[in-house]
Amino acid sequence: MSTGFVGLRRVLKDRRTAPQQQCSSPAVSSPLARPEASSSSSPNPGPQSSELPKAKDTRKQAEKPSQTRQKAAQIDTRVLDSDSSSGSEQESLTVAPPRKKQKTTSCSTSDDTPSLMIRRYAALIQSTTQASRIANEVEYLYQAARSFPRYVGTFVNYDYVLTEGIARDGHWYEDDVSQQERKWSPFWEAFIYFEKIHEHFPGLLESLNDLRGHPELVGQLAKWMSAVASKARGDDISRLKDRIIRLAKIQDCDSLESKTSRGFKHPQTGRLLCPVNLLDKFDEDPEKFCRMIRDRKEGRPRVGSGDYPAFLYDMKLYVPGKLKPGFLKSKLLVDCAKVIFLGPSSTTTPGSDLAMKTKGKPPICRKMNMREVDICSIIYIAILARFCLNGQTEWAKRDGDFSAVDFMSNVLTVALKSERWYNEITDWFTR
Repeated sequence: MSTGFVGLRRVLKDRRTAPQQQCSSPAVSSPLARPEASSSSSPNPGPQSSELPKAKDTRKQAEKPSQTRQKAAQIDTRVLDSDSSSGSEQESLTVAPPRKKQKTTSCSTSDDTPSLMIRRYAALIQSTTQASRIANEVEYLYQAARSFPRYVGTFVNYDYVLTEGIARDGHWYEDDVSQQERKWSPFWEAFIYFEKIHEHFPGLLESLNDLRGHPELVGQLAKWMSAVASKARGDDISRLKDRIIRLAKIQDCDSLESKTSRGFKHPQTGRLLCPVNLLDKFDEDPEKFCRMIRDRKEGRPRVGSGDYPAFLYDMKLYVPGKLKPGFLKSKLLVDCAKVIFLGPSSTTTPGSDLAMKTKGKPPICRKMNMREVDICSIIYIAILARFCLNGQTEWAKRDGDFSAVDFMSNVLTVALKSERWYNEITDWFTR
């Protein structure tokens, strides 16, 4: 069992104990971290403070989180309830350790001293082609950054996260964390995302002192990370958008080949996007329901960020009036995750998992040395899947009343508030 989204592994209990030199990882580990995870390896850790545990096997040295000192604010009633969901017979993304050690793109060379890494970061930003990145020996950094949307988060303010993490020396204090409301906010964004970034981006944590002396480089690096993450997201959308109609088992596939005909312009994709609690109303008159949404008429059904769409649910587990049972457990969502992380053939290959041998390029999960699917990855796939089902031709954060950013914030708030739910959904999705 994992320590959960709120499982803080290491804490600086007193500001006076802050080490004078940066350590190999943040003093308080992100609630998002799970001890069983095996992410891409990062450079050799720097010196440790005597107040902190050794860097080796830190995921197994979990400490229970301190009790919050103030009440957590109530989440939107449309966000998940507190009842635990039952088990599912639904097929899930099978995950298994690699059969042999794989080369990872985020491994740095042994001579990556901070000064050398600063020069490489500067060269990385200037290297706009693969040939130039290979010549400058920074291709592995580029490949590491491509994993960010799939592992770190969907909408990341890289400038804020890097600036905050570097200013803090990668450390957060117990009193700061325990006093925070368990609701997604800029504090949690920096706290959670900085740890995930430095885990996957070689040399970052060991170069904090040098980066503080180059604020302009930090800004450029953040802008570059955002651009690379956007490109990776675009590649994933291209991989998924032409396959999602077949994965959803929609019979009228030909009429939905064009993305502009999807969303609430078609009753079948409209039903998938319909809030699960409004399915009965949708089924009474699908054409009228879709028309009211398209025309944005006053009194139209609400399809907002907290009104979770039917395609995210295993309807065999869904309980009317409750939002948690079956949420994020649909076969369609699992198949979409397989397409992104394992490759398109995985949805037609029985028993496919992360250790399966494939022809051609290795799947993304191999490149990321991925052994589990966490909540940020699940949310990323859910947002991509919804975009591929709607009628928009260009990527956008909003679709009518629906905001992808608010959807992400709602689900992450649930994960912060409910360790039990977080453990249950990530364990289910990973097995």
